[in-house]
Amino acid sequence: MKKRNHVIPICTFVIGFTLGGIIFGHNGSKPKTMEEREEEALTTFRTEYVDPVTGERITAETFNPVAMNRAYFDPASIPTINWTNYSNEKISKLFGETVVKEMAMVIDSINYGLTTPGKAFRLDRNYCNKAATTAIQRAQVRSGLTQTGRVDLFNRRQGRPSALENGDKLLSYFNEQYGEKVADAFIENPEPADFANIGVGSIVRFSGHTKVFIGIGFVGDSERVFVPDPHGFPVIASGYDDKFSYYTGGDCKVLDVSKLVYYKLEKEAHR
Repeated sequence: MKKRNHVIPICTFVIGFTLGGIIFGHNGSKPKTMEEREEEALTTFRTEYVDPVTGERITAETFNPVAMNRAYFDPASIPTINWTNYSNEKISKLFGETVVKEMAMVIDSINYGLTTPGKAFRLDRNYCNKAATTAIQRAQVRSGLTQTGRVDLFNRRQGRPSALENGDKLLSYFNEQYGEKVADAFIENPEPADFANIGVGSIVRFSGHTKVFIGIGFVGDSERVFVPDPHGFPVIASGYDDKFSYYTGGDCKVLDVSKLVYYKLEKEAHR
């Protein structure tokens, strides 16, 4: 009986220790919440940041902490396309990243008084769609898509002027030409999780508003800063109010520009 009385406390201790270890061990390795990741990403962005495209490390000595680090919006961080060695798939992906940079740079420049909507888009009214199409047009030139790739997304003259300024007509412009040819380039009412398979630089058209999907990441409280982070949320950029915000769903249509570029390079380019 004495042996048994000794065994019970020992077993109880062992079981309790094991369970306690599991519980406390689990809590110790508990995954970070999205709020924690967001704060961590934004804090890191204020102090040190590695540009995902160039790999350049920016530290506290190279930026103004008050304005936050704007290296992401620097033209030097725009990717360079190797037209000789890159596949059409890689080129179309990098083109989408170039659209993102063009869109982000204009928003950043307007927010910091370096330009105005009138100077940037030659418009003094609602310019949300013009901001998006201007980013695409500038990306075509900067990336060499029109010259080296011999592809122009706006090569059809019919309907081009209105497509550049009106979001609904922009979608119709491309849908009429490629709706049946590139079905996966047109997505209706995607869930946030769907953006894992949607190329950056895509057009996101809500009722009366055109925005651009600029990537997965976090947005600062001022809505002036986008921090790319694979653990974040889909972020869209608006040229109407010059800000970045999270995509949370809603009634909208998405045009995956990178898929459209890939199709045109495969089927229409002569290089």
